[in-house]
Amino acid sequence: IASIAGQKTPVSLLLKGRQISADLKSYVSDSTELSITSVNPLVVPPESLAEVTGTLAPLKAGVRDYLVTVIDLSSNELVHIYMLTSVTRTPIISRSFDLAVCVGKEVKKKILFINPYPFFREFHLATSRPDLVVFKRTKLELNGGEETYIGMKLQSCPRPTTEEVLIFVNDVEDKNEDCLMLKLVTTPAV
Repeated sequence: IASIAGQKTPVSLLLKGRQISADLKSYVSDSTELSITSVNPLVVPPESLAEVTGTLAPLKAGVRDYLVTVIDLSSNELVHIYMLTSVTRTPIISRSFDLAVCVGKEVKKKILFINPYPFFREFHLATSRPDLVVFKRTKLELNGGEETYIGMKLQSCPRPTTEEVLIFVNDVEDKNEDCLMLKLVTTPAV
């Protein structure tokens, strides 16, 4: 599956029914990035095909495997197991910011964001590192050309390090509109 970090990608699997009708339930190996959106449990008539749909929303670029297991609820038997391989790329980064945080401290920062469209748009914010960046608000509603600030609280890492954190600005369909990079430098406490 080809995907973009911070953006939802639809996933579809075909499931062949057993010899008798069955109630089948799907489970995923990482529910933070892969979710099943079709009816779960799914009633599958004998010897027929059913579609299991879902969404993949990876937070980091790279190659990653996910498992989807399908269980028969009446017998608790494993019916199918699928391995999905995602090749995820980083969206185009429009701006980058270097920010310093002392170990054990938290810092509040804001970044100017302008609606690039001449009409009203709603944007949703997400990050590749929710453990390090918390947004003041995750939804922005802006008229054409309107400016606002993306307010965020930055948590420090437990030791001095440099982390690259992506900020995803997505539309209402979770397609990437903009991507910002924060180079978060954690320095020793003074």
